[in-house]
Amino acid sequence: MFSSKFFQTILFSIFGTGLVLLYQFQLAKFQQTNHERLTSYQKQVSKVENWPKDGLGIYQIIKAITPIRFFQYIDKEDTENNYTTGQLVIDKPYIINQLFPNNVGSYQQTDSGRIQVKLDVTKTNQAIISDFINIAIVLVSSYVLIALCALLCFSRVNHYLNQLIQLIEQIPNRKSAIYSTTSFPKQFKLVEDAISQAKKLYAERVSQISVENQQLNKEARQDQLTGLLTRLIFYKKLEDAAKSDNKINGSIIVLRASELGYINQIQGRNAGDAYLIKITKLLLSMTKTTAKASHYRISSADFAIVLPEVSFQGAQTLLPKLKSLLDEYQQLLKTPSVAHIGLIPYKNQIPSITTIEMLESSLSVAETLGSNCFYAMDKETDSDKIGDGHWKQTLNYILKSGGATFYYQPIQSCNSQTAFYQEFLTRFQNEDSRILPTSAVITMAERLDIVTELDKMVITKAMRLLIKKPTLRSSIGINISAASALNKSFQAWLHNQLKQHANIASKLVFEVGETGMQVNTTAAANFVKTVHKSSARVCFEKFGTGFTAFKFLKEVRPDFIKLDSSFTKDIHFNEDNRFIVRMLVDIAKRLGIPVIATNIESQAEKIEFEQLLVDGLQGFFISSPKILRAA
Repeated sequence: MFSSKFFQTILFSIFGTGLVLLYQFQLAKFQQTNHERLTSYQKQVSKVENWPKDGLGIYQIIKAITPIRFFQYIDKEDTENNYTTGQLVIDKPYIINQLFPNNVGSYQQTDSGRIQVKLDVTKTNQAIISDFINIAIVLVSSYVLIALCALLCFSRVNHYLNQLIQLIEQIPNRKSAIYSTTSFPKQFKLVEDAISQAKKLYAERVSQISVENQQLNKEARQDQLTGLLTRLIFYKKLEDAAKSDNKINGSIIVLRASELGYINQIQGRNAGDAYLIKITKLLLSMTKTTAKASHYRISSADFAIVLPEVSFQGAQTLLPKLKSLLDEYQQLLKTPSVAHIGLIPYKNQIPSITTIEMLESSLSVAETLGSNCFYAMDKETDSDKIGDGHWKQTLNYILKSGGATFYYQPIQSCNSQTAFYQEFLTRFQNEDSRILPTSAVITMAERLDIVTELDKMVITKAMRLLIKKPTLRSSIGINISAASALNKSFQAWLHNQLKQHANIASKLVFEVGETGMQVNTTAAANFVKTVHKSSARVCFEKFGTGFTAFKFLKEVRPDFIKLDSSFTKDIHFNEDNRFIVRMLVDIAKRLGIPVIATNIESQAEKIEFEQLLVDGLQGFFISSPKILRAA
């Protein structure tokens, strides 16, 4: 509905325009009449042949022809003959005289002098002016009347609108009904009903949001899979302890489910979830009689138990019991390990960052000791050096002894039953021949800046196996770090190795993470060129998560790309993932690069990726990894 100001403006514009058009019409009529009078006067004057010599006589002749408002005769020679009468300018300049100027006249020369005449057209034009005035009065009166009526109507409407505003303002009070003392006209009934319905829907939505908020708060505090408290609550507990003045003499046990990645890859995600749930039950059962114990899942594979009333020495007695439970579960799980355990003191006035560093260091040491091992660190001084020292010693042993075992997993072509190639999955052993978590080995090798040496060892060992094992007819994929691939000296070493073993170079596919390679596009392109010189190939894994993936793919041109596993889970229910995969496949096909989908764990996922026209499939559903035994 128009506002009153807007309506009044439009109304004024309409009537103002009508008044102007009326004036222009009447003025044109007025000017036409005057023009006709002047033409008639000039025609009659032109018929006069003998003009008197004095001005009075000339005045009487012209006056007999037409009424005159002003007359003036100026003789050229004898001023006695001059004659002037009437008014040249009207005394009272009424606005009507300004709108319709009475200035009709002529100026002519005779043989004896000059004649100036202003005709009196008042009577002949009075009707035109009267019509204009009468119609203008009607228009102005109509405008005033309509404006007043509109003002009254809008005032009433504004009253109803104010009442509706009050009803709308009632909505946030979460009542389903609305209350008003005003009786609305029928035309407002629909609005009133709509507001009532909106209020009801608002109350329902607020209630729904409240439930969702409670759920989010619960999720923020409680891990959905295990039911344990989350990292956020754990960190807050550490912060509270760091600020507390009350003496605390407790301990924290931290556990890393180091086989999670291995189990996800070997047995699938469901088995990985079951593995985490079992560990949760073991932790809860071990501390069920311990007072005030609180349990947390602080990352995908890390758990923590805060024991505020169990001293560091007392908690050490729990570690063998926990290791025993893990050893029993390992027999059922049939994996190289289950988890690794760390223990540190839990005290007040210790910065939370120091506590976290000690937790990480205790785990790092435990991971070097073998399957299901634990390490108790009671001092915060040089905790990083202790962990790094253990790992440096372990990594040096791995490099020196070649302590690595390979598993292989085929990548099936979607166009045939043959495999693109077999991916080698590496497992490392310490001095006691105990399996170490692969992710921890790689992470610590990168941290200690010896990952390139580790990659060289893995490549050398894989090439020897390929030479000694002629049954490996298909190509093999070897995982290397992006730090090595981008290193010039490593590229030169790799080129030399491939050149020396030209007979097997064409069977090698080097898998490198896409994100790490994007750090230096030029170096990445040089790596691909170096590998291609010996007919070996390159695969970028975990592809599609970077913002510049398309540009990077076009510039570097690997031989294969493996989609990131985050696209796989329940892709048949995820339209966003299907759209991204469809786009990646389309771009890759334009560039002639085969696309491999990873972590396939169900028939539905396999069918969906086949329909999305990927070229290869890898995952537990296709084939589980198998150990590669030496010939």
